[in-house]
Amino acid sequence: MAVLHLVTGKDGCGKSTCASMAAVRAAMHGKRTLLISLDPVKSMDYIFQMNIGRKLKRISKELTVTGIDLDQKRPGIGSRISKKHDLMAVSEYLDETPDERSMKILSIIQEAVSSSSYDEIYFDGPAFFDFIQTITLPLNSIRNLNRLLQADVSAGKTGKIKKVEAMLCRFEELFDILINPALTEITMVVNPDLNDLENSLFVRNSLARSGFQVSRVFINRSTPDDASVDKVADIFEEAVVEVLHTYGRPIQGMNMLVKFSQQFYNYLRPAAANAVTASFSEAR
Repeated sequence: MAVLHLVTGKDGCGKSTCASMAAVRAAMHGKRTLLISLDPVKSMDYIFQMNIGRKLKRISKELTVTGIDLDQKRPGIGSRISKKHDLMAVSEYLDETPDERSMKILSIIQEAVSSSSYDEIYFDGPAFFDFIQTITLPLNSIRNLNRLLQADVSAGKTGKIKKVEAMLCRFEELFDILINPALTEITMVVNPDLNDLENSLFVRNSLARSGFQVSRVFINRSTPDDASVDKVADIFEEAVVEVLHTYGRPIQGMNMLVKFSQQFYNYLRPAAANAVTASFSEAR
């Protein structure tokens, strides 16, 4: 099964750029990589300097990119999504209709992870608050379906019970994937300004309350020696922290993507840095 990388951040933080460079980096390491953009302003066209479109577009031997229009009725990867992966049918069973865009995103995620064609899947996902709503939706749906199932069992509605059980199973499988850090890496893109840090902390805590953990943080528009990098690392003490410094240059085209994808600076926390220094001293 492919490893899923869900990339989020506030609008305008460089989320699409970071997702693109991370996908390029994975592909350069020989991983069969799929990059999925949900960005309505089509940032990928600007970043890759080509028309990405809705079809699967092979950029290199290991990298495939696609853009998805969530305004479509049943958007999927490369075409309309199949009934097998479409989760919108759950609305037939619930009293409250779940958010349509979030359900479409979850359907696309389920379709992506069911494919055996890729090793790594990067989602240029929704911004902060839409992301929280989307990733916590499976757990909420599981709770609602369980309540509905108990009511149907009590009422003896045997025909409906099997359909609800099947839908419940699909959401449980999806939740198990999303909650497992070995299968899903939640990546947050952060700019080192006070407002962004406050929003990032709010999102981190909101995800933690539902059992989710931010596994990786990309600090964009900063330098490794910036004092704000330490603040971000302190907030996300459980995450791998990487710093992206593009020297204020916009990233356009594969040549620049390849170049700067190799220039993520891995942040070493003081304890780890001291250990490296001590090890180096002993070696001398």
